[in-house]
Amino acid sequence: MSMIHQISKVAEQVTNQLGKMANRMAKEANRMVKVANQIVKVATRKVKVATKIVKVATRTMKVATGMVKVATRMVKVATRMVKVTNRMVKVVTRMVKVTNRMVKVVTRMVKVTN
Repeated sequence: MSMIHQISKVAEQVTNQLGKMANRMAKEANRMVKVANQIVKVATRKVKVATKIVKVATRTMKVATGMVKVATRMVKVATRMVKVTNRMVKVVTRMVKVTNRMVKVVTRMVKVTN
């Protein structure tokens, strides 16, 4: 066996081993890519859920702000109603005073007529 033949055999064995290692590495890389794809799928699902949650939260915030606006309007209306009722109470007290005076006058007139 010549030296060149031995060197070529060794070189062939080395290339075979390198090829096998390259195949193993490629398989491992494919597995890693599959795992990465699964992770990406899960992440996109979670992002979709998060965006839905954010949408719902913004809707509820809008509803809450609308409710606060309505509540402030109701408070304004209630204060107006209280003011009006206070005025009515003043008017009624005046009317009671006037009727009391009229009663006094009528009783005097009755006394005078008797």
